[in-house]
This record gives sequence, C-alpha cells and structure tokens, in this order.
Amino acid sequence: MTTFEQLMAGITLEPGLTAPGSVGFDERADTAKEIVMNFYGPDSAQEANFKDAGLVRIQFLRFGETVTTVNLFDYKELGLFAYYRANRHRYPRVVDLGANVGLHSILWSRLGAEVRAWEPDPQHCEWAQSNFALNSVSPTVRCMAASTHNGRAHFVRLLGNRTGSHLASCKGVPYGELEDIEVEVGDCRSDLDWANFAKIDIEGHEANVITGYDIGKWSTLDAAVEIGSSSSADQIWEYFEGTKINLFAQREGWRRIVTRRSMPTHHSHGTLLISAQPKLSF
Repeated sequence: MTTFEQLMAGITLEPGLTAPGSVGFDERADTAKEIVMNFYGPDSAQEANFKDAGLVRIQFLRFGETVTTVNLFDYKELGLFAYYRANRHRYPRVVDLGANVGLHSILWSRLGAEVRAWEPDPQHCEWAQSNFALNSVSPTVRCMAASTHNGRAHFVRLLGNRTGSHLASCKGVPYGELEDIEVEVGDCRSDLDWANFAKIDIEGHEANVITGYDIGKWSTLDAAVEIGSSSSADQIWEYFEGTKINLFAQREGWRRIVTRRSMPTHHSHGTLLISAQPKLSF
C-alpha cells in the first residue's frame, strides 16, 4: 500500500502535477483519493504521517450527503500542503481565515508556526477545537467570520455541503436545504498585520478582505486564496495589477500569471498564491 508520505513526496517533486485541468489530473486525483481513504476514511485510523509535521489526526466527519473530511485532502489541496512544508521556515506566524475543522491550522502548528484560526460556524469551530486537542496543538481560535468590520451577520449553512456555508451577503441564491443562523463578525486586519502568511477560504468574501487590506502591507504578507467567482477574481486582479505583488495560480502549474484569464474563478481551479516573491519554492 502506498503510504501517505510517499504520496506527498511525489507531489513535492512535481507540484505542477496538482494543476487542475492538466493532462492526467483526474486520474491522479482519483488515485490520491483512494490513498487518502486508507488513512482518513470512515474505516481507517484517521491519521497519517506528514513527515515534517508528524502524525496528523482528523476525525471523520460528514458535511452533507457526499462531502466528508476526506474531501479536505483533495489532490489540489495536497499541492498546497507541499508548499506549506517547503516554506515552513519562511512563515513563523500564520492566520487561517475559514479554518473549517482545523486541518490547515494543525499542519501549520505542527510545522512550527504560531497560528490564529478564524471560523464562523459554531459547530465547525467546535470540531476544529476537538481536532486541535487530538493533535496536541493550541492555535488561537476566533469563532467568528473574518471581515473588515466588527458586528453580527446572517450566515447561511448549506446542509448538503457545509463546506460551502457563507455569509448571507456573499453569494447568490443558495441551493438545497438551508439553515440561517446569526454569527459574530470580526475585523481580521490586525491579524493580517501580525501574520507572515494567510490562508483565505471564506466563501465569497475573499475579495472584500483582500482589497480592504492596505496594498502597501502585501509586501510582507503572503496568502493562499480560494476564489469562488469571476467577480472576486476581477476585483483581486485589478487590485494588484501594476504593483510589485505577484499572483501564482495552481491551475497554471503554480506559475506567475500575467493575464486576467489565468485567474481561478471557482474552487475547482485550485489556489491563488499572492506573494512579493519572484518565484515559488517547493
């Protein structure tokens, strides 16, 4: 049986293979999912050795009929994890905006970073704290939605896929069975000031936070962003266009992009990495 570490080692050698849409991507993704199921599926030990991060435990949870914690280890996500491992000494302070059940925060904590984790859904925040205890890590936890202001807001919980739950104002007409709850909203910009690296996965609110952060401060902050719409992609592209900040797209093999059409516009396109670095290191 292929070990989890063997899977990650292959990605580290050729991170461009995790580019969605690349030749053979679907086949590689299916193979990776089979391997992940052996370690994090419902009938597994729900733990795997991440080498530099050590043994990482994530309890198996269902986010809907077909979406589970196994999906948190999608092939394209493993490409981002490879970047984390290769750059663990570059980023001693990490903020995780949209922490979900805590996987990214756990990885960064295990890689030696001090972490601040933001998660608006109270149930997911509780699950994250349980996973933190399983892994003997202690990020600072903020059970609130990351934004550029303080207050309270309506939050739409998608019961068919809770990983897509979002602030009510951030997406179009939601689908499926829904639950409307009120959550606390916090201005995350002081945590961005503190951090060297930010993971931003906040379901339609990413452009608001990114463009609401002082453009001059992006020279000392790198970020991995999931972009969920063409509108968000447009806003982010226009914000950084003409600056010394570079945009690297996983869908382009982690290369620096020079045109708007290379921007990801959907979660299936993978991560956008924002950095003043001229080139990414894996």
